[in-house]
Amino acid sequence: MPEDPGSEPRGESELLGNPLLDGLDAPESALEPLAQSFAQQQGSSSAPLLTNAVTAAHVDAAGGRAYAATRSSVPAQLLVHDLGTGSSQAHDLPVGNGAWDLSQSGSTLAIGLIAPWNTSTTWVQGFDTSTGRFTARAALPGANIVMSLAEDVFEHEAGNGRYFWAGTYHSGGAKLFLVDLQTGRAQQRASWSGSTSAYVRSLSVTPEGVTIGLGTQARVLRLDRACTPAQSAANTCPAPSAWSEFNRVIDGASFAYASAGATVEGGEGAAFTVTAVGTEQPAGLLVHRGDGDAERHALPDLDTVDRVAIDPATATAWFTARPTGALYRLDLLDPGSVPAVQATPVPGSETRELTVDAEGRVRGVAGTSELWKFDPASGGVESRRIIPAHLEQPDAVTQGVTRLPGKTLVNGHWRYQAHDDRTGAISTVELPGEPKTQVRVGDRLYVGLYPSAQIYRIDAQLRATRVTEIGQGQVRPAAIDYSEALGRLLVATGPAYGEYGGGLSLVDPAPGSTASVYPRPVGQHQVSAIAPHERGFFIGTAIQGEARPNLSGEDAQVRHWLAEGDASAGTTLWTRKIPGSAKVTGVELVQSPAGVFVLAGGVTLHGGKGWFAALEPGDGSLLWYREVAGPVTSFDGEDGYASALVGGSLVQLGASRTDIVLTPVKQAPAAGAPAYAALEALSGGAKQLAHVSTGAGAELGLAKQGVPRVAHRASGGDRYATAVAVSRETYARAETVILARGDDFADALAAGPLAAALDAPILLVQNGGLTQATKNEIARLGAKRAIPIGGTGAIPNSVRSHLPAGTNLDTGARLAGADRYATSLAVAKRLAQVKGDPRMEIMVATGTDFADAIAAGPAAIRSGSAIVLYDQVRAAAPVRDYLRGRTVHALGGPAANALRGAGIPAKSRLVGQDRFDTARLIAERYFSGKRPAYLAYGLDFPDGLAASVLAGRDGAPLLLSRQNALTAPTVRALGRGYGERYVMLVGGEGVMRPSLHELLRDAG
Repeated sequence: MPEDPGSEPRGESELLGNPLLDGLDAPESALEPLAQSFAQQQGSSSAPLLTNAVTAAHVDAAGGRAYAATRSSVPAQLLVHDLGTGSSQAHDLPVGNGAWDLSQSGSTLAIGLIAPWNTSTTWVQGFDTSTGRFTARAALPGANIVMSLAEDVFEHEAGNGRYFWAGTYHSGGAKLFLVDLQTGRAQQRASWSGSTSAYVRSLSVTPEGVTIGLGTQARVLRLDRACTPAQSAANTCPAPSAWSEFNRVIDGASFAYASAGATVEGGEGAAFTVTAVGTEQPAGLLVHRGDGDAERHALPDLDTVDRVAIDPATATAWFTARPTGALYRLDLLDPGSVPAVQATPVPGSETRELTVDAEGRVRGVAGTSELWKFDPASGGVESRRIIPAHLEQPDAVTQGVTRLPGKTLVNGHWRYQAHDDRTGAISTVELPGEPKTQVRVGDRLYVGLYPSAQIYRIDAQLRATRVTEIGQGQVRPAAIDYSEALGRLLVATGPAYGEYGGGLSLVDPAPGSTASVYPRPVGQHQVSAIAPHERGFFIGTAIQGEARPNLSGEDAQVRHWLAEGDASAGTTLWTRKIPGSAKVTGVELVQSPAGVFVLAGGVTLHGGKGWFAALEPGDGSLLWYREVAGPVTSFDGEDGYASALVGGSLVQLGASRTDIVLTPVKQAPAAGAPAYAALEALSGGAKQLAHVSTGAGAELGLAKQGVPRVAHRASGGDRYATAVAVSRETYARAETVILARGDDFADALAAGPLAAALDAPILLVQNGGLTQATKNEIARLGAKRAIPIGGTGAIPNSVRSHLPAGTNLDTGARLAGADRYATSLAVAKRLAQVKGDPRMEIMVATGTDFADAIAAGPAAIRSGSAIVLYDQVRAAAPVRDYLRGRTVHALGGPAANALRGAGIPAKSRLVGQDRFDTARLIAERYFSGKRPAYLAYGLDFPDGLAASVLAGRDGAPLLLSRQNALTAPTVRALGRGYGERYVMLVGGEGVMRPSLHELLRDAG
């Protein structure tokens, strides 16, 4: 089945940058150019991806040829294979994206084409087998794919060379056409609504009638005695419901998947017509003999009967079934006979063609292009490839990319292509199915295969070993991950076509293990993303069925799920709907100073946009939700990093508990936009992103990034909201909060070290009151007391009425003085009491500006020091007296000059050329390299004030920036390794523009 769809003046130390998109507020097309923006990447490589997948085939044993057509190659081709010489010749199909079925009459080969997506006309293309040229083409309106073709021998003589029945697929409904490939005309003979059937999946034609197999609820109809050939030709047949007695729904099956019919000789020379129909989900064979009743042979351990052939000479039905790929035989003259396995020509494959030649040998073509022949007399099987290596084409339907040490593996049809990083050599890992999802565990890869739902292990030497087959009706793996705590893989599988739902299975990674299956853990949803956490999992769902529309009135979900409790569904601890979402495409756990949170991404109901959301892991409460300019289609995390494909562009994710930053990734040039990406940790903390494109000229690229600097952001709509955001980033709970003025820095500059010692965030007071967001944050923290910094003129006692219930304004602990200097002294003395260190060292900064004290906050927290404001003219004698006799450090030129004028010796003096340079010197003096870094706007105080506690708790320096530029001192600090892996911008886009994201990535 189809497996697809206000500027500032420039200062002397400033390095200006140009604004670039961050993608969050851009128009829908904004992300499109990002993939091409950074093509000048050294150390990258690319290689074409090839495929040998066959989607349609036909064997003409009498004519000495076999034909195969591709769907997933560019260009799609028709291969003509000489059965005698073994040579193959390729012909590019003139239209369409490939073929799904072939049929022959006389010297005319009919090719049922696949239309380009988003079009509503497909074609049947003629090919003259005697001349090797394409001939007439018939258009089939209102159809996307020709799913089935059969020579017409009902209305015309066999070998007529021009007439074919064609059954189509379209989401709006299936259609049946009679096609004339001499004139290029098609006559619609029947149609079904989409709610009845979107597929005519199989056709077989005998002189007695046309058997039509529908899906997605399997149904068989027969155009025969109820409609004479003359009526059929005149299009005056009765409605399909009255066509014949062979008109039935096949209970429980999703498709009448394959069909064959023939006239056979019965006992005493009596001839009768036999039609055999193979079904999908579950597999079975429905046999209709002459005028008798149909009998059904159930094959409960199998998935699909994918091809059927009848040998009239021996009255034998032959068929192949998935997932095993086995060939079965059934005696049609013995009603008591049962199907029996005769051979397994290509284990685990799909069969694209099955026929019986004049000598009674069974011939088939597998989806991996093996042409095989089975001799019933000897039981022997011969096999060879229709598509030799030199005729393989670029793959247009790559299905994923992943990494093993030194190699990049790309999912294809029934195999991986492994690209060696050093030599560029390509090797192939053959598998008995399509690898749909994988997870790397150490130096091994665990792979889920379609259609068998088998799990395979691939090691670093590219040896493939079967682990298990999930069974219990599970079909197509959709997601996989590994739990260290459980020592198990968790595999999500999708349902059969025409159904909703799907399962989860716990799998021991040892070969030969047995899966523990939870058939419907999320009801009609399907699990589409997995992230292990302790002994449970965070899972994301999709509301999409297989060949079905989205579930009406539903939204995709994120759940916290345990593989215990109910044997069929496990245990769900909480569920969070994502309104307007059709699918969760990725779930990752992100560590922040306040603890872990869940990051999820996906696709909206309308598909044109994507989204990201952050959730609390304990109860699933929503931290934030953001729509982005394109669908989030691929999502991978490694060692604290995360990358995604958003609208076809590769971006780095800087997620925090309050926001997300999307930064374009430097990537190797590749033809076409990326379709999948995989992230790998290299030695020394470096990262490498493998990305693969899909479509014409698909290529693999490697983006060797060194150690990528990831930009994050904690911000709100204003300074008060940003302080709340910083609190949310820092604390899950807090007994105490510090309240400071939001419109004046005077009193609060020294508060950072005390706040950290009290394990308290700094929140801002507005006009003597609290914003609603600040009240909500105090309530979330569960704070019992609030300590004001500054006198009642700065923070009045009336602010008590603004506090949430249970929070007391601790006026007895109020820290205030006659001026900012005295207030800083009061804060320092309280800090000494809290820490029990009356002789703690002191960092001295000017009180006439804020920048030096802001930058000093994290350093004071890290070194266990206090911050005291001092200016020789303005500061009162008690401050001067307190500083004398203590170990002091001068931060910035004004403080150094004031201390020198007062005769107070400084143990160290950190004086830069400007505020940005002083912040750099503080970072280099108190923090080693390779630390995270925090970045605040250097020309205003409130964001940096709130950030000091967060940075100090994280052991990180606080650097300063301009609105849309990194100053030279800041770039220099970054070049020393600060923020090598993580930079948190504290403040909204009004003060710290999105252009900083790319500048940070490239700095140092």
